[in-house]
Amino acid sequence: MTDEEKRLLIDLLIKWAYVFYYRGDFRGLVRLLSDHEGLAESVGKAELGMFYGWLGLALYCSGKAKSSYEYLCNALKIGEEIEDRRVIGYACAWLTWTCAELGLLQEAVVFGQRAQDISRSFESDQYLYFKALGGLAYVYWLSGETKKTLEAGKAIRDYGERHSNIRSLVMGHWIMGEGYTMGGDYHSAVECLESGTRFSADPFYSQTLRLLLGLSYLFTNQLDKAETALEEVMTYSENFGAGVIGTMASILMGVLLIAKGHMNQGLKLLAEGQRDCLENQRRALYARSEHALAKVYSQIVEGSEPISLSTMAKNIGFLIKNVPFASKKAEEHFHRAMEVAKEIGAKGTMGDPISI
Repeated sequence: MTDEEKRLLIDLLIKWAYVFYYRGDFRGLVRLLSDHEGLAESVGKAELGMFYGWLGLALYCSGKAKSSYEYLCNALKIGEEIEDRRVIGYACAWLTWTCAELGLLQEAVVFGQRAQDISRSFESDQYLYFKALGGLAYVYWLSGETKKTLEAGKAIRDYGERHSNIRSLVMGHWIMGEGYTMGGDYHSAVECLESGTRFSADPFYSQTLRLLLGLSYLFTNQLDKAETALEEVMTYSENFGAGVIGTMASILMGVLLIAKGHMNQGLKLLAEGQRDCLENQRRALYARSEHALAKVYSQIVEGSEPISLSTMAKNIGFLIKNVPFASKKAEEHFHRAMEVAKEIGAKGTMGDPISI
């Protein structure tokens, strides 16, 4: 294979990455790019920078935030070395999301603002604009800044309407949905997110909307709807390796199962989600999982809702093992949640799980 053929092949893979991304086939994209990493390293710097960037994004969407950060930093370094603003812009836009997952919120804001500035030089590249602003909105959500989250979501939605860009329009709805959940306005969140699903054409964006719908249904006590939405997201994640949404869906499903009286099963899912968060350094989501567990045990202590005889019968082993120590466990989980949230500057929470 000649050098020109190698360059053309890597360029083709970079173009095909968009297809895998919107399809949400991140297992396939990681495999495809990893199989050609050696070849990419033998071509030009500009191609290698974008190649590393796409591999970093694919790893992020797979739920592998730590590995994503390494590749995206390499992409940014290459972009800066060759002064390629497009490579720099994309690396910064994607680093905004990855840093948010890692709990590096201040870094995320710097990267997001830098990507936004660069996007003004590429007016025809609409993806760069709304992806960067979406990343900043995600940071605002994690930081508990409801107003900024909603403003960013509306800006992305309005941008999509002005430019007839369905993907920007859909992302605007999902960001606004996040803002409404942060403010505790779950009914507005459901309305906004359901609207987004009606015109979303891409599986990955559609499943992200369903994840947030699952959360909103859960906190408005629509348990059957929540279960249907979360099961769909979990199945999708298992099939295509979309761990960035799959792990959160599992954690929410754990809360849901506990709410429905399946305590051991629910705690098992929560524990699995936490292990995944720790393995991939997803500290923001880990803090939320700790908050969820703390609320589970605090509700056992408070006895906020009486436990039915059938629920007691199904969970007798759990109750014997955990009720005497529920107060201590609640305190421990709250402390860990607050400790991690304080470390990363994330004031936002998942909200209060439904009473068990």
